[in-house]
Amino acid sequence: MIIKTNKTHEKLRALRKTKGLNCSQLAKVLNVGSRKDISKWELGGSLPSLENLLKLSKYYGYSINSLIDTEIYLEIEIPNKIMKWEIKEKK
Repeated sequence: MIIKTNKTHEKLRALRKTKGLNCSQLAKVLNVGSRKDISKWELGGSLPSLENLLKLSKYYGYSINSLIDTEIYLEIEIPNKIMKWEIKEKK
């Protein structure tokens, strides 16, 4: 299955899943509040603060622009529950 998206909340959810973490675990690893905060970001209810975007960016190894820019598409391939991802620029 391949998921292509330019929506920030979908990118954040997909990236978390590539790490094999649930919302509570990610909140703890990044020290960003609670699972409810992570869930809000991933459901599109709110965006992470700049400080939290920086933490997410460092953790996932992508720039803040890559996480929030609507012109960059995230593509995730999930063969047999092993996930890999890359960011591709829209042409």
